[in-house]
Amino acid sequence: MVFSQPPPDSKSIKWSSMPDECLPRHIGQLNTARMNLTHQVRTLNGVLIRQTLTRTDKNDLVTVTMSGLGRVIAIDCRSSAQRYPHRIGEAVTAALAIARQAVGELQSELKRALLPGSGDWPTAETTAAWPRIDFNAVAFSDDPVGRRRLAQAVDSFNKLQEVQARCRGTVTTRKIGRGAGSVQVHGRDGDIRVEVSRNALRDLGGPRLGEQIVAAIDEAVTAAATSHHRELNQIPVGDGTLGEILRHASEQMTN
Repeated sequence: MVFSQPPPDSKSIKWSSMPDECLPRHIGQLNTARMNLTHQVRTLNGVLIRQTLTRTDKNDLVTVTMSGLGRVIAIDCRSSAQRYPHRIGEAVTAALAIARQAVGELQSELKRALLPGSGDWPTAETTAAWPRIDFNAVAFSDDPVGRRRLAQAVDSFNKLQEVQARCRGTVTTRKIGRGAGSVQVHGRDGDIRVEVSRNALRDLGGPRLGEQIVAAIDEAVTAAATSHHRELNQIPVGDGTLGEILRHASEQMTN
């Protein structure tokens, strides 16, 4: 579910019935809006996947190339890095952060252009600040079906908050090649930190070391996303799970 703004305080939530004859019209409007949004997001993803951004750390030791969707494509250890083998990991981490910031700015710019109003969509950071909902404090009718559905919705929302909190605290680590260092991904899609062994550049050479760092980042990011999805699959929504719904939505947006 996409909210245009944070939900109201739980004590102010009210539930009312809707005449049955209104349902087909509302469902039709929702389906039209969903199809329009799907088309717009596909267009956005199509533009972003063709974009590439290249950024270098402030000491000009490492260059990182990323796609507009945030995937690391290449890492180049420049010739000047040979003189500072102990600083390569720090330089890669810094270049990654600079590139990720540039990608974020590009995505925001294109979202404003192609998806008007998307600036109001919640992010992982804003949803984390939403309060838990107290089911007993919600005012609703005595309809047992509505009560059961509301209870499930409140429970799912609160479980999602717990999952988000756990994911922010997780660290996924993968080795770079055979003893060349390690990569850490903080959270599901958070900061990427790289440590490179002092002799890795000398032993492997710049191109091979860069390829191995990219491969380790891919593995760590994939593992973090898989773990997050596994958590979402534990949250029931209707007859399925939140993870299934989000996976289906992602497929619709990208295919």
